[in-house]
Amino acid sequence: MYDPERQKDAHLWCQKKALEALKAGKDVVVSNTFTRRWEMDVYINFGYPVEIQVASGEWENVHGVPSDKIELMRQRWED
Repeated sequence: MYDPERQKDAHLWCQKKALEALKAGKDVVVSNTFTRRWEMDVYINFGYPVEIQVASGEWENVHGVPSDKIELMRQRWED
């Protein structure tokens, strides 16, 4: 569940697991709450090919992030 106090830890955990999987030769999909380009840079800088897909429309909120926070993320989006 969404816990703003642990957001940084969650991002670091995701980055670590993604890099481990890439090094093991696996394909990786990171479904995350990126809104700013710099937030994606760590994955881009791993040195593996990257394809960025932008979610659009309605989607399931599996982490329980409040809808007002999601709207703020939409407003902060950088192409």
